[in-house]
Amino acid sequence: MRTLPLAVLLLVLALPAASLAADDTGGTSPSSNQASNPCVGPFAFGLRCPNLVMGTPEDLYAQIGRKRTLLRAANSIQNIGTGPMELRGKRKRPRRAFRMSVLQAIKKVGIGHAYRRTGGELFFKPIPGQYRYWKFVDAASLEIWSLGPDGKPLKRLRRSPKQVYCLRDLIQMDIPPLGSPPGRVYPACNQNPDKTKVTLGTSVGWVDRYPAQYYQQYVNVTGLKGRYAYVMTADPKGRLAESNESDNTSYVTVTLPPKEEGYLPGY
Repeated sequence: MRTLPLAVLLLVLALPAASLAADDTGGTSPSSNQASNPCVGPFAFGLRCPNLVMGTPEDLYAQIGRKRTLLRAANSIQNIGTGPMELRGKRKRPRRAFRMSVLQAIKKVGIGHAYRRTGGELFFKPIPGQYRYWKFVDAASLEIWSLGPDGKPLKRLRRSPKQVYCLRDLIQMDIPPLGSPPGRVYPACNQNPDKTKVTLGTSVGWVDRYPAQYYQQYVNVTGLKGRYAYVMTADPKGRLAESNESDNTSYVTVTLPPKEEGYLPGY
């Protein structure tokens, strides 16, 4: 395959996840878990809750083959809350299933943690050329949406095969919020197939970023013509408790199919 750019990217917008309408195939929608979110309500003052936001899609380019066109872009899951997003996995039976159930550990203002079941899973994800990693299922979604008359995403049309991510401390924000640790607390994801317990997380002021070239980091846009939104969402299933559930999504508008070589202006 050779790399070609998209024709246009002029506007960068942020869109609250709660304002995205679910389509009839189960597109992004607000979480039913929000009702059990301890980070919102009268008891939240005693907790140091995380707040995940999705950075604007970066490094967009089209990868064009004989039969399909893939829209690739880098994504970054950022924690701007007052506490870490910490996930603790425990191995399910049978062990050969390579899956773990997940508890979210929310730091208390004093000492200790508040624990909650997420209903999510860790999966021992195979990555070509890198063996496998324990990663959180549905940590993020990459999608192409149609645009409404107001120029905002209207309905999901295509979805990336990549939905499994390893939450980690990869890059610290240039201007981290108060309480950000100076060094990595949650390092690279575990690759041990014999583990019975694994902890993943992203600290306050840290970013988990995946480059546009990463395995499955694309949406198949073959046959699409016109203007669309490339939508990225952190925790699209709403399984994780956050202090703000309305800022998990960002998007850029794009024109398809691509027509020129090279990266888009500004990338």
